[in-house]
Amino acid sequence: MLRGYTQAESRKISELGKNVLVLSDIVNTMREMSQVNSKKNPDAKVSLLRETESLINTRQNTEYSDDVETLWVNYKILINQKVKKENRSLTQTFKVLGKKIKLSSATLAGFYRHQTNPQRSTLDKIKKWVDEEGENSNLRKQE
Repeated sequence: MLRGYTQAESRKISELGKNVLVLSDIVNTMREMSQVNSKKNPDAKVSLLRETESLINTRQNTEYSDDVETLWVNYKILINQKVKKENRSLTQTFKVLGKKIKLSSATLAGFYRHQTNPQRSTLDKIKKWVDEEGENSNLRKQE
């Protein structure tokens, strides 16, 4: 629960934050779509359209504890920064990160989209990466 707010207000604020992140994902995916030449690679455009549709239809059904929710928010911020900085798609970013921290790209994508409740060992690997990456970025750690 957020300090100074009732439990209901905290839930609403948290839900608004999640919705902002989903909208950010949609905008990023649409930006990728605008850069894909549909004549040269029609399958990529279709794939991005499906990803956008999935993001629009996705509701975050998974409930996280406060510490996991904080990790998720920081993870999303860092992934979004990485996508922009390295000029990669989310899929490419998850593949590269997955190899680096020894997790599947599907696991990383599911957590990013708030669709899964990862095991503790998975969360530990993600947290380690977030902590290391956060030190090298402008992310202000939430405590």
